[in-house]
Amino acid sequence: AVVSTQSTGMPSGTPAAEDSPIPSNSPRVFEVGDAIELSGWGRYQWRVSSVMGLLSFADSAEIWMSVIILRNLKCEWDLSAFQEALIPAVVYIFYANGSVASGYL
Repeated sequence: AVVSTQSTGMPSGTPAAEDSPIPSNSPRVFEVGDAIELSGWGRYQWRVSSVMGLLSFADSAEIWMSVIILRNLKCEWDLSAFQEALIPAVVYIFYANGSVASGYL
């Protein structure tokens, strides 16, 4: 996403307009990376990144464990190929449903 900025929209003479990395008279292109640089990286971003990293780790560990358990169940319960394929499919179906449901929160 690229947005052309002819001006910052701030009145000249304000401290924020003078300190802005985007000159008000420049036809410079303002990109997403510039917006991230301008917004900074604070405590909130660290928290969100940490929580999302832990959730991603938990999700990958869950899938990894289902693969290990599936090997044992295949031998112990004498599963057919269809039943063996159905177990991870059900995990992914419920994972997708949970993602959609949590999106409404």
